[in-house]
Amino acid sequence: MFFSEHAIGQSDSTYCYRNNFIPTPTFTHTPENGSILGVAGLYQFKVDKADEILRASYAHLWLAFNLEGKFYGDMRYNIYTRNNKFYLEGAVSHDYIYDYFYGIGYNANNTLQNNINFKSTYLFQKVLYNVGNNNYLGLQGTYEKNDEFNVTGNPIEGPLLNGFTPYQLVGMGGLYVNDERNSRVTPTEKHYFESSIMSYSTKYGSDYNFMSVVVDYRRYIPLNTDYNILAIQVKTDFTIGDAPIQKLAMVGGKQIGRGYISGHYRDNHALQAQTEYRTDLFWRLGAVIFASGSVIANDVNDLSTYSKVLVAGGAGLRFNINKKDKSNIRLDLGMNNRGETGVYIGFGEAF
Repeated sequence: MFFSEHAIGQSDSTYCYRNNFIPTPTFTHTPENGSILGVAGLYQFKVDKADEILRASYAHLWLAFNLEGKFYGDMRYNIYTRNNKFYLEGAVSHDYIYDYFYGIGYNANNTLQNNINFKSTYLFQKVLYNVGNNNYLGLQGTYEKNDEFNVTGNPIEGPLLNGFTPYQLVGMGGLYVNDERNSRVTPTEKHYFESSIMSYSTKYGSDYNFMSVVVDYRRYIPLNTDYNILAIQVKTDFTIGDAPIQKLAMVGGKQIGRGYISGHYRDNHALQAQTEYRTDLFWRLGAVIFASGSVIANDVNDLSTYSKVLVAGGAGLRFNINKKDKSNIRLDLGMNNRGETGVYIGFGEAF
């Protein structure tokens, strides 16, 4: 990976944040997507560089093509306005989704039932207002259109599940956030709490009526004066109503449950927890070890039975691309309790 830094600042004693733009070529390879070549750019900045209390904002853009000529594009941003009064978080993406469907609930076994491949266009926006002491109240909205479906595998028995044919989703909702972290990209202390609700309705133009409720708590504990961090996350996902299978609570992927294929286990509800130890090695390199446990259920009351815990864990490397404001590219190797593995490459920490 090659990168460069362009800094804007002053050389006097007055505090002045150094805005950074870091471009990188990218290469990824996964069994489902194949090889993807592209470019990415990370811009870290403050809307007021003289405000030491203001949190840093960032925008991340990724543009790429696979060997079949399919275009991938993704832009994500987090922006804090002066005095941290408003926080804006959003995403715009054009992607090709390769959904491995094994079934719903714990009955999903090692036999792949269907490959569900489709094109996805996704827009998402949060707008939050700081009501004091890093407590934010806000609104959120999303639009998602999925088409060009290609389904292979076993014939579908019984009624066709939602999510096997083209559909669009329009959702609106609200959320509460308490964010005490010292960094949005690479937190090293304090905590983050979010409680959110998103309603999808045919009244808004959505093809399905359902509701998604998420509660997410993260804690970051510095173990000494050097960069040695214990990070902990507990997350619940509740899905109520007529949701497509892509919007059910899922285990696996690049964030929580690393080691499981994303969506190998999915159901209406999930309770998941993970912990990660992070440390610096030398130069710009760091390392992590992590472990997670997940419980899924069709009925929310069954989450408390812990009849089966899906365990995963692994280790990874970190490369810091910005010495002025620590920002990592991560490479993780995860493994689940059945011996399956997954490799994950991404920007920023998993949580």
